[in-house]
Amino acid sequence: MNALDRKRRLDRPIIVVQIGANDGLHDDPIRHFILHRGWEGLLIEPVPSIFKSLRANYANAKGIRFENAAIGDTDGIQPFFYIDDPKDELPAWTHEVGSFFRDLVPNQVSGKDVTSYIRQIDVPCHSFRSVMAKHQLSKADVLVTDVQGFDDRIILQIPFDEIKPSIIVYESCLLDESSRARCEELLKANGYTLESDQWDTLASIAPPIPAGQS
Repeated sequence: MNALDRKRRLDRPIIVVQIGANDGLHDDPIRHFILHRGWEGLLIEPVPSIFKSLRANYANAKGIRFENAAIGDTDGIQPFFYIDDPKDELPAWTHEVGSFFRDLVPNQVSGKDVTSYIRQIDVPCHSFRSVMAKHQLSKADVLVTDVQGFDDRIILQIPFDEIKPSIIVYESCLLDESSRARCEELLKANGYTLESDQWDTLASIAPPIPAGQS
């Protein structure tokens, strides 16, 4: 994404918070920037087996913190639904599917009944504010969320008067019309410009790059 690419050109360290980080490999928009541009920050993933892969895939990355949890409205424990395919009978990308909302899980795999592959686990949850405090993060330059139907609830938690990411990338395709509109209204009210494609929305207030730094 162009906005993320602009961020890599800045001299100061970039702090990224990724919620729903999965394994850090498949369809990951920030892996390149962490491994090759020195981005630091916090990666959050609730499913223990996938979290284990996430840590392994960033084993040599410096300045990266990890949290095996989900981001919810409050701190506590909450049921989480995901696809478990130990025999690799489904397309490889299906391990990326997981949500607080069970009904969303099978709808994301067209042409195959995945009901028997859906698992429920109880996962620890933190609010956005509490997970930032836990990891002693007072800022985030880039926030990326991929939490399949819960993205708006996370964005609504952001204390924009305290933490105002220059770039927010969130999965908007699974939000209903009212949730999507509410999220967009909040971001625009806080000065963000929005760009959307079939899957995601990018909200940006990144300043222009001065001449000579491109």
